[in-house]
Amino acid sequence: MAPGGRGHRAGRARETYLHAWVASHLAGPLARPGGLLLEVSKSAQAAPQPSGVPRPSDLLLDGLTTMIVERRVAAEPAIRRAVNTFLGDQVSDEDRLQWGILAQMAAMAVWDFDNWLVLSTRDVEFARAPGALTPLSVALNARGSVAVLCGDIETATSLAVLRNGLGRHAEALAAAQSATEETCRSVSTQLVLPELIEAAVRTGRADLAREALDRLSAMMTMEGSDWAKGLQARSRALVSEGQEAEQCYAEAVERLGRTPLRPELARAHLLYGEWLRRENRRNYARHQLHAAYRLFTAIGAEAFAERARSELLATGERSADARSVPITSSLRRRSTSSGWPGTDAPTPRSPQSYSSVPAPWNGTSARCSPNLALLPAESSKRCRPGTSGRGTRAVRGTAGGVDPWPPPGRTSNRHR
Repeated sequence: MAPGGRGHRAGRARETYLHAWVASHLAGPLARPGGLLLEVSKSAQAAPQPSGVPRPSDLLLDGLTTMIVERRVAAEPAIRRAVNTFLGDQVSDEDRLQWGILAQMAAMAVWDFDNWLVLSTRDVEFARAPGALTPLSVALNARGSVAVLCGDIETATSLAVLRNGLGRHAEALAAAQSATEETCRSVSTQLVLPELIEAAVRTGRADLAREALDRLSAMMTMEGSDWAKGLQARSRALVSEGQEAEQCYAEAVERLGRTPLRPELARAHLLYGEWLRRENRRNYARHQLHAAYRLFTAIGAEAFAERARSELLATGERSADARSVPITSSLRRRSTSSGWPGTDAPTPRSPQSYSSVPAPWNGTSARCSPNLALLPAESSKRCRPGTSGRGTRAVRGTAGGVDPWPPPGRTSNRHR
């Protein structure tokens, strides 16, 4: 590409559009008319295509703008090509320092957590070697985002997540709605929509929750992504009833248990346990709530841990987990109600009666994917009243370091 030639000018123009795309993405709803992400993306798509072999920045621009204009299913091939390019060794040092963060964003956009982790780790190591302080700062911040999802920090950083954890769902709803506005179309919308769905359900806004679920489902581009399908199943469970809800919860625990995303797994256990308690299946609720409590405690998510503990107390549990910290009277009053925890919204109940034995995720759900079961076949015998079984055990749902409850070799009448 000759300096000053048409191809060179086109290449510089496309780099300028990519910088503009980044600026608009960061500005979000604060961007002025003409600078909104959708507008910038459409303008970038109208720019001349590069001559010769596309550069890494060209691949990123094509994939990210297509994602905003035509949505993710149409953009996945281009995004995947860009991610694979940065995973290889043909990217120049300059391109890796300048655009590596966008490659991570692209991996996140298609729910490719494994490659996001690889890219974030590699970018930190690469920027640290020459002492490039600005790229290193950017790379460390991105690596911190990965750490948050894995539960490797002591405090939550998302306002919507924190408010949901505290049971302040109206505030969580407001924060999530602001972060998922259609006008800005942020790539991180996919991470906030599950918060919006939970907050909407807890505040009695089922219509808003279903709309958000439709948006989240439209972002599910990767068939093999347990991260994506696990969040989708957990979110769908919140707007479902009866057997479908239970199968979705089971799928969420199973899928998220195969990922390193411990906070998401813990929340699946928590929501499943809350649902089981509202169905008056307290023994089975305790298993899920203990798993949630121990995971939240391990990662330092205090608000969610307290929520799990208050739910344990509401089941009649008096274990060391449930007694570990004094619970406030307001939390106790909240937990012993039959409605959604922390709200006055009524609990949706199916008109039919369900068995006291949790239904495994066995493929009978029309919406939640069939493949793996949450409970072993023998659990229905070992956990019925009058037996001395050890309770239920999630097949892979305890992958985050949670011990089965009760511990091996110990029985308790409370867990029969």
